[in-house]
Amino acid sequence: MRIDKGLLAHAILPAWLITVVYAESHPNQYAGGCALVSKKIYCYGGTSTATGFFEYQPNANFYSLDVSGPVRRVENATSWQRVTAVGDTRPTVNMWFGMAALPDQDTFVITGGVGYANGNALGNPALMYNTTSSSWSAITSQSFEQTQMNTLVADVQRKDRYFIYGGRRDHDTGYTNVSESETYVTIPKFLSTNDLQWSVATEQVVSGRIRHAGVQGKDGRFYFFGGEYSNSQYNETTNYTSYGLTEVDMSQVLIYDETKGWEAVQTTSGTVPSQRWHPTATLLSNGNILVYGGAQTAVRVGDNNYYYLEPVDDTAYVLNTDTMTWSDISSAIQPKEGGNPLDKQQYRRYGHSAVLVGDDSLFIMFGKSTNGSFADGFLILNTTSWVISDYYPGLNAAAGSSDDTDTDDDDDDDSATTGGEGGSGLSGGAIAGVVVGVVVGVGLIAGVAAFLFIRRRRNSDIPGESAKEAPLSEWKDSHHDNNGNNSLSDDNSLKGGLATTSPDSPAPPYSPVTTKPDSVPRLTLAPVKPDGA
Repeated sequence: MRIDKGLLAHAILPAWLITVVYAESHPNQYAGGCALVSKKIYCYGGTSTATGFFEYQPNANFYSLDVSGPVRRVENATSWQRVTAVGDTRPTVNMWFGMAALPDQDTFVITGGVGYANGNALGNPALMYNTTSSSWSAITSQSFEQTQMNTLVADVQRKDRYFIYGGRRDHDTGYTNVSESETYVTIPKFLSTNDLQWSVATEQVVSGRIRHAGVQGKDGRFYFFGGEYSNSQYNETTNYTSYGLTEVDMSQVLIYDETKGWEAVQTTSGTVPSQRWHPTATLLSNGNILVYGGAQTAVRVGDNNYYYLEPVDDTAYVLNTDTMTWSDISSAIQPKEGGNPLDKQQYRRYGHSAVLVGDDSLFIMFGKSTNGSFADGFLILNTTSWVISDYYPGLNAAAGSSDDTDTDDDDDDDSATTGGEGGSGLSGGAIAGVVVGVVVGVGLIAGVAAFLFIRRRRNSDIPGESAKEAPLSEWKDSHHDNNGNNSLSDDNSLKGGLATTSPDSPAPPYSPVTTKPDSVPRLTLAPVKPDGA
């Protein structure tokens, strides 16, 4: 029997389209953002290009990882799903933005970032993504201007607003001003999810800050750690304002209290963390705050004038907010028995994301490690035992944490060297493969049936007429390059520059050197003890 190629193409094309969605690996990235929404970790943006510290090549990578079921770190490294949004509103390439999600909702928000990093401002400096409708929407309130390295914190107690503090406006973000080359945001704001409007949190002004981390404490206050704070100096003769940056002393914690305003609270005891840029801060289930990772505050110069940062040696600290004491838990972090050494897992990271899943499993996502190299994939840190594990049982599991034995597979070896091979349980990637296989089989059966039906009907009704050849090959070629790669997934990247300065003489924390005439006085906050004395 002669098979008509045109009819076969018509029959198989729908089945082929059904199987376009597939699991893949997430590119290692730096300075992007991740958030947990609806039992999936969504990661957006950052850079995957090995550029120097002062160069930006942002991308628009957008992936999700399902954590509702078992996650094996090595095996599920290829279980990411590329997210394809619908609608006309889309984000551009971006990095160094704020990103956060409220609990029990199906949305997350991103704020600012460098965007194109070429002097052109973003058309939509704040966006919300809805995971149910798979669509982006612009937050069009005029009260927010694009800043890079701002920190966005979800109000997890009220569950209806976000708090934003810090960030810088400069050439990379499209900021132009004849009297200054850059400016640092000193007024914090709230974003209401009820009407998507911004409002000023307080008129009490503190120095701006960049490269910092923030989190809401169990007491409802907002805590900020690390980074650099800005000092401005106004020259009356030239009518020009210049800025310097000073590393933040980690013995003082900047806290925003909605009833009291800003406070710079002095920690009382314990080992004080070293100064650091780009750490993460996470509220643990016991009410303490974990500050993880970060970079040393000195830019290194390597071969070919490659500028890079090094991760801090004292990786992790816990802050007890009742007593305001630090505990260095860096040495307590251990690999799972039989697992790879910590250095091989690149546990020292900066410019990463940290997402708490369940009660005690912290997913430490991407970032950079030693010598400015990209950290490989993600880690799963149990915040009770401080063990870095290869396995998480999933949010749907009745019980269990990230350092428990993989009860789904008694023979499974979860070490990083084997990737869980030899077990009988199915990983997320394997399940995805089975689903795709089933869909392919069903699609082919349906395609063959449709082909036979159409051919029989055409032979009986319109003998001698042949069908046109369907442009299947042209459709596939237009979406793939010559190497078989999906051209729709190519990263759009643009290159720009960044220059930072340091003050000649450091000013006291949270206080400017001078201010412009007739400007709002900037408040100097004296450190206070935890008891308020």
